[in-house]
Amino acid sequence: MKNVSSLLMALCGSGMLLGCASNAMHGTSTQTSASLQKAIDTAESLYRRGRELHLQHQFNEAEQSYAKALAQDPNHLETRNAIAVLNASRGDLDRAVTLLTALSESQPNAAHVFANLGHAYYLKGQYAQAQLALEHALSLDPENEATQNKLTVVMGAIQQAQAALDQARLSAVAAAAEEGGIEIRAVTPNVYTLTYPVNTIAASLQAPVAVVESAQPGKPVPAAPVKPAAAIRVTLVNGNGVTGLARAVRGLIPEQGWRVVSVVNHPSFDLKVTRIEYDDEHLPAARQLAETIAGGAELQRNQRQSGSNVRVLLGHDFKNVNALRERLAGLAVAKVY
Repeated sequence: MKNVSSLLMALCGSGMLLGCASNAMHGTSTQTSASLQKAIDTAESLYRRGRELHLQHQFNEAEQSYAKALAQDPNHLETRNAIAVLNASRGDLDRAVTLLTALSESQPNAAHVFANLGHAYYLKGQYAQAQLALEHALSLDPENEATQNKLTVVMGAIQQAQAALDQARLSAVAAAAEEGGIEIRAVTPNVYTLTYPVNTIAASLQAPVAVVESAQPGKPVPAAPVKPAAAIRVTLVNGNGVTGLARAVRGLIPEQGWRVVSVVNHPSFDLKVTRIEYDDEHLPAARQLAETIAGGAELQRNQRQSGSNVRVLLGHDFKNVNALRERLAGLAVAKVY
């Protein structure tokens, strides 16, 4: 399990909660009146005091100082950000994500909030959500090296998870193959040959086969086997905030040729136009999916497609699932006729 205390340095204000702390405020021997103390204790000063306590791992005292800061200014950005990190520091990543998500909605241009949200998702193991949040942070602050490094780590985690999944699937296939007497040999990475025993081949020849018109009447010729295309891995992203939209679309996407591997929410729900992102090898698939789902959508090249080949981000121009259902029904009728 990852050490959640790393959030103390990895998350928060301007990329790091504690990296730009000013000197801690110290008390004096002079007694101050309540009104004077209130004037001294601004939201900013209380936040900075809490940050110093946070750095010293005095979480309860830091929480008290943050609470006083919010009492002075309920919308103080860095204090709200710091409270989310405090929850993460205590191991409550769910609460941290909830607070950062709410903060990102009220502060849509705060790049460091989205970076923090992405890192919190990463620590939870929700890599697809982490990728989206960090990419959004970089769209607001493209030169932020810390955020770039976080995204690199997330992409590596996604690749490792996909490799583990592929290995598990291969192991399952190998077990089934061994039971049937089929030998699997690796030719190159991700390319394998299957050697069937003679009795398996003979059994397969007795199965019905497709036929094509023969050059000689009355002598049908078996058609050459067609290699099925690998299913295109798709990630669906709810980018407009309509509850359950991406899951509803998932249930309507034709199963043949497509495999939805994840359904996630966009970190800001502010996507105006539906967009389909693709890697270099899957532009034709992206175009086909654009016509199938949206009747046309923006296409954007994105080489960071670990875990999926195509990513569909549903924008505010896509809110009517019934329209998609009718379009797919129309395409089905067209194929019949």
